[in-house]
Amino acid sequence: MPQPTIDRDQCAVCGACAAICPCLIFERTKDGIRLFPDRADWCFACGQCMAACPTEAVSVPPLGCADFPALPAGAADLAALEALFLERRSVRRFTEEPVSREALEEIVRLSATAPFGVPPTDVEVTVFSTREQIQAILPAVYTGMEQFMQALRNPIYRFLIRRQMGPEMFDALMEHLLPFVPPMCRLYRETGFDSATWGAPAMLLFHHPKRSVCGKENCYIACTYAMLAAQTLGLGTTMIGIVAGVVDMDKALRAKLGIPDGNQCEISLIIGHPAVHYRRAIPREHKSVTWVG
Repeated sequence: MPQPTIDRDQCAVCGACAAICPCLIFERTKDGIRLFPDRADWCFACGQCMAACPTEAVSVPPLGCADFPALPAGAADLAALEALFLERRSVRRFTEEPVSREALEEIVRLSATAPFGVPPTDVEVTVFSTREQIQAILPAVYTGMEQFMQALRNPIYRFLIRRQMGPEMFDALMEHLLPFVPPMCRLYRETGFDSATWGAPAMLLFHHPKRSVCGKENCYIACTYAMLAAQTLGLGTTMIGIVAGVVDMDKALRAKLGIPDGNQCEISLIIGHPAVHYRRAIPREHKSVTWVG
């Protein structure tokens, strides 16, 4: 486990580390900052103490001061943030213009700034940077969808899947998603039209070790950050769940893509230049909001 230390010569005794540490490892006293040795094992290297320390006196190996770049001055105001949120739409029609490697690198870099459950981050990303790379896996993706639908006709397999997912999730899947799979597959087989990745020229696939804490949630949050980063670059995106699900079930495809055996594929994000630009926001609101008290 990490062992936090303090350079007493550099410490300003401001108490920032004690105020922010979620593990209560530090305490500000009249004699300086006290470390609780019996709590040191609680540290999970979140880095908040190092990020808050004004003199770089706190150290939490393996983190170093170079891992904490200075924050830029100012932040996006609420109006700018709302404008970004409102202009983002799920895009399923793209031009043939490729997405540059530089843009994809920036999207992946910014997605890594997403908050996660327990350090270190467990999110892994597989990048499809060209349409050809995506097309290479489509036969396996559509075959996997067809095989899954066929397997669901088996009462035993259907029972096991429902038990694994939980009845509510399984029933929701059967009602809202799976009815679209047969026509999607038929359209692809008959015409070549791809309604899984929608002709996107790039795609990110997010996955994580199965034994990680909050791995699924971390992937979705990172994917959301990637989605918003792409929006700032003038790119369109849509989260696609079915591709990740099919890839996860195909051992040969996982091996081809270099996805570790112990990883769970969670969500993919298709990316490209929008063929159509929206002129108006689409109104949305929560189903309900309840204020306690």
